[in-house]
Amino acid sequence: MKDDLLKYLDLQKKLYHFEAIEKIGEIRAKILFRIFATLFLFTFLMFLGIGTALYLNHLFNSIYLGFTLVSLLFFIVLTMSYIFKTNIKNWMFKNYINNNIPS
Repeated sequence: MKDDLLKYLDLQKKLYHFEAIEKIGEIRAKILFRIFATLFLFTFLMFLGIGTALYLNHLFNSIYLGFTLVSLLFFIVLTMSYIFKTNIKNWMFKNYINNNIPS
């Protein structure tokens, strides 16, 4: 009986260990995906901004006006993001909390 109990406790310990490793792997995969997705999005927006600025420069026949307009647009987006940051955070993490915290 004592040996069975010790085997059971050892198996439970191994089970919790494997479950912890699996959970860490899931979290690491989600974090890495978000990092790469953010990096890709940032790179895409950077090239989109440069391309748009160069196109606007060509349209307005100016060297600086296109970059000024794109910078102003990015500044407006950044300001709006700062103003509504609590609403954005709630929108982004609401789904995470609903899916990952048991009630």
